[in-house]
Amino acid sequence: MKTDFSNTISFIFEMAASRMSQRKKSLNLTNEEIAGWKIGQEVIQEGYVDPTGQGEDEPEITKKAVFEKTQFTPQMISRILNANIKAPKGRNSPNPYLFPTAKKGNKGYLEQIKETLKFTSTSEIMWGNHNSNDDFYFGLFCALIADLKDTEHFSTIQECLKDFIPYSKFLAYSETTDTSVPLEYLIGYSKFELDYFLSDSEKIAIYRLFEFIKYDFIDDFQEFISYPVKIKNYQDWTFKFIKKYLEKFTSKYFIPLLEKNVPESTSLGLRVYSIAKDDIAQSDFIDWASLSRSPESAGHWLTAGEKDDVEVSDQLLSASKEYIDKLEEIEIDLFGDFKEQYKKAYPENLLMEDIIRLEDEFQKEQLQKMEDEIELQEEIDYQGNQELESFLEQQAEQDKMIEELEKQLSQDEDSKSHGTQ
Repeated sequence: MKTDFSNTISFIFEMAASRMSQRKKSLNLTNEEIAGWKIGQEVIQEGYVDPTGQGEDEPEITKKAVFEKTQFTPQMISRILNANIKAPKGRNSPNPYLFPTAKKGNKGYLEQIKETLKFTSTSEIMWGNHNSNDDFYFGLFCALIADLKDTEHFSTIQECLKDFIPYSKFLAYSETTDTSVPLEYLIGYSKFELDYFLSDSEKIAIYRLFEFIKYDFIDDFQEFISYPVKIKNYQDWTFKFIKKYLEKFTSKYFIPLLEKNVPESTSLGLRVYSIAKDDIAQSDFIDWASLSRSPESAGHWLTAGEKDDVEVSDQLLSASKEYIDKLEEIEIDLFGDFKEQYKKAYPENLLMEDIIRLEDEFQKEQLQKMEDEIELQEEIDYQGNQELESFLEQQAEQDKMIEELEKQLSQDEDSKSHGTQ
């Protein structure tokens, strides 16, 4: 089955679009100008100079106008510069290979853009140049690995990645399915936790592998793009045959490079992979024995050294875990902390652990915000109740005073009435 290279093609198209957009910005050109249209200013009203010198001059009024069009359109230039290869609704894409394919003998969009954006060659637009930074090559490297995951080549890739201890450990755990008890009890990780630990360690392993072989990878790619791959009558690069180009690069350069860097049997990562597999077997045995054996039969299961076999297996398991932890420390001492290096080099590429941490922090912030709002509302309600109680007390006092005043006035009226009589 042939590889479709969807990730790699998407990455290459986006990088090409980014190069063109940056050049457009630096040259301060419009899409019409890139398309070769002649743009000028059309005079709507001539300027006027007041002959009396009274200062009633009037400036010339102009508007931007198109004086000549070409077969290239600014709409297509926009699609290309935005890496838009999607098909309009109900139709086929006009540029599935980023640049519409030109008819034989005619100049196409790729050549037009090369001229107006002043690239040295069409190859520079498509592949970059010798000054391309590590970000381009690392992105290309990751995209190729992602596209080769479901191919026969991935076994070679995985052998290279196993050289990294955290990846080899979590890979061994994830490959284990035939156990007498749930895996979570054996290794201490839930399925979700294991998946994200494996995902994170794989990203670091890919970055580490790239750092080890990046100069050879860059040299190979530069050698590959030095001479166009001739297909049919096409003598120059064209994205129409991008899959064929990538197939050739993969078979001739990429896979042979990885095969040369498959770790030897002395690799710390491969050693841990084997130990982790054995650890699962030991854990499975311990849990099985604990569940299936009766306490009365404990003395019947002894090793050659006449010790309880479960106890010995448990000691072996503890020793191997300590050994793996120590090997991880040694790996960092030997080669550096690639996890921290990756985070510093690509802070935008969050690991799952960072995503979970940020989500937890966000949830805590939201919870704290909610608690603060409730506390504030309670304070407002309390103040409101206090003010209401104070108002009611004042009102009651006023009512009492009015009542006493009315009573006093009533008594005065009665006194006057008796006096008159």
